[in-house]
Amino acid sequence: SLRLQLLHQLLEGKVLVVNREYHFVVISLGSKDAVTKGSRFGLFRNGKQIMTVEVDKLYDNMSAANMLEEEKKGSEVREGDTVRQ
Repeated sequence: SLRLQLLHQLLEGKVLVVNREYHFVVISLGSKDAVTKGSRFGLFRNGKQIMTVEVDKLYDNMSAANMLEEEKKGSEVREGDTVRQ
């Protein structure tokens, strides 16, 4: 539906936690935002995409997502980076 398309276009959140040891991030989007396990998001800073992540564990207001790439030097993921589909 159009409403769902608009919702997906506006789906934007933030990186809350970066866990490098286990290669995942916690993002501020969850099941209440219609996020599902396996959803993929881009992580952005200053309008440039720095990483793709895939949701693994889902909660109401947040989710844990695995980093799908290695972090590039100089563009490491940080708390506060923008998350969007």
